[in-house]
Amino acid sequence: MAGIFEVNDLEARKRALADESDMYRQVVRLELHNLELYARRVQRKVTIFATIKPLLALGAPLAGSLFGRRQTKWMRLAEAAFAGWQLFRKFTPFVRQGQSTSAGTNAIAPRQPTD
Repeated sequence: MAGIFEVNDLEARKRALADESDMYRQVVRLELHNLELYARRVQRKVTIFATIKPLLALGAPLAGSLFGRRQTKWMRLAEAAFAGWQLFRKFTPFVRQGQSTSAGTNAIAPRQPTD
């Protein structure tokens, strides 16, 4: 008698596992469907962005010029003066070196032979 109860119990467990397996198959099928829908939505967004991207590249400088801060005449003059000062400081050593070599003095001392 004990053998019959064990067989029935095993058959019941087998049916329960089969039902659980079917349930998990349905869950996996739904998850794959959700993943497919998500991939389509992402692809649509990327396609739209790829279409708009050239317009954004052209529109950004235009928007910056329209909505950017307006510089006053004094501000532009100050920026030009500062840029000129930087160039002067950068190239003055080269001009001085060129003047000293053209005057006959060599900026680099000749090398002394060592015996």
